[in-house]
Amino acid sequence: AISLAIENHPRLKIASVAIEQSKASRGEIWDGGSTSFSYSWGQLNGGYRGDNEFAVEQSLGSLLTPFYKNALTSTRIHKDGLYREMVKKEIAAEVKRAWAYYQYAYNLCSLYSEQDSLAIQLDRTGEVRYIQGDIDLMERNAIKAMAADMRTRRMKAYEELKLSEKRFAWTCYSSEPIIPKDTSAATFIIPDVTDAPLSPIHLEYFRSQVKEKKDMLHVERSKFFPEISVGYVRQKISPFRGLDSWMLGISFPIIFSPQSSRSKQAKVELRKA
Repeated sequence: AISLAIENHPRLKIASVAIEQSKASRGEIWDGGSTSFSYSWGQLNGGYRGDNEFAVEQSLGSLLTPFYKNALTSTRIHKDGLYREMVKKEIAAEVKRAWAYYQYAYNLCSLYSEQDSLAIQLDRTGEVRYIQGDIDLMERNAIKAMAADMRTRRMKAYEELKLSEKRFAWTCYSSEPIIPKDTSAATFIIPDVTDAPLSPIHLEYFRSQVKEKKDMLHVERSKFFPEISVGYVRQKISPFRGLDSWMLGISFPIIFSPQSSRSKQAKVELRKA
């Protein structure tokens, strides 16, 4: 039943998709931006109008940001994997609760079904004793009420059994009715979990959440580091042809307020974690 639920449960499918999404984000670790192409012609140097120049430039971005983005992506993949394991545990717990509820409802219904014949016999016996004069009308009505109460409890138990069957099938996410084969009632000893620590998976998941916030803060702080760009220029300046040159540039924000604000927000998120 647990295997069936794990195979069909949509929460687990969503958790698996989240892992694939985090893995797919590795492609954006390095983002150098668009490659720039330009072509110039005319009087580039002197009075001759036939000069031309072709230039291409590519930004390499910050050298630190891809490193921290890679660490952030690895943390998210690890965190999503832990979340999927947590979902598996929750699904298994749901199935076990539904299983136990069915066992309870089944045995309760069996108990009242056995008492149904007793209720019929009790009703008949009361009627006979009333006709023979052994009991009065008040005692006869009391016996009838007792028998009716037993029948009502049997009907309620039957309805609860049907509800438990539907709940069990729903928990297993089965499109068809599914009923446990084992109907034996068992007593489970419930341990005292008042001071029990969280499971290792839950603890590691919470740690990974904190690490994710730290990595996000590192990514934002790395954007203060200058970005590097490279370029190539080929010129024709009369009377010379095929003039080559290379460019190396560094860019950095003069106004730090927007990036500083994003870094502060990431720091607050880390404190919240």
